[in-house]
Amino acid sequence: MSDIENGLPEISFAEWFRQTVGEHSEIFWDINDCGEQSGTAADRGRDFPMCVSANTQIVANLYVSVNIQFGSFKLGLTKTKPVVRSINAGDELASEWVDNLIDLPDKVDDLRLTFGWLDPNGGEFRISDASSTAFDTLTLRVKTMEHTAEGMYVPVAWSGNVMFRGHEYKMTSLATDSKNMQFETTAYRGISFRFVGKLAVTQHADVGEGIMHGRMTKLLRGKRSAEADLVFDHIQCPVNRMK
Repeated sequence: MSDIENGLPEISFAEWFRQTVGEHSEIFWDINDCGEQSGTAADRGRDFPMCVSANTQIVANLYVSVNIQFGSFKLGLTKTKPVVRSINAGDELASEWVDNLIDLPDKVDDLRLTFGWLDPNGGEFRISDASSTAFDTLTLRVKTMEHTAEGMYVPVAWSGNVMFRGHEYKMTSLATDSKNMQFETTAYRGISFRFVGKLAVTQHADVGEGIMHGRMTKLLRGKRSAEADLVFDHIQCPVNRMK
């Protein structure tokens, strides 16, 4: 990176981009012509520039891309200083141009706040304080988004479950946004759950301690049998086991 722009560290472009966008963001790499082909007769015989492009979707509406020229398709890689052709960050409709690579990490952090929300997908809510014996082992999983075959992160019908003492209770009437979450569950052997809570989120987070606070009620045949104010951590899981 120090060979590309002054003030940047002596690490690879791949490592720097990974640090900038976060370890949970899937990065798509591409070799392209830096957008210079016109598709007309003027292209015949030209030696088009060769760019390496890194693209990622950090959250549902936050995209980041960097395009850097390292040579040309006829001459191959050059020993001259790479040329930054474009730096973009934002959503699909209002992507912002960033002037310098050194400014991109701060821009990404600012946009995380703009598009800030908790992404509950691929993770698990676990009780921070296990002192409430009535709800020990209880965990929550919520699905609101998924990746398509093309790699886009798109909304899907909300679903979720409560795991409690070895049984899955499917959520019904699930409602969640950047500030609140509430649901009820189906019953198993007369037991069901109801939850109303708030998300303590100021920016996008995959992993968070004390990230949700709320009132959990355990019902037995529709009547309250236990109730507690709970605090949940959100833990990113390598495999989403939610059905």
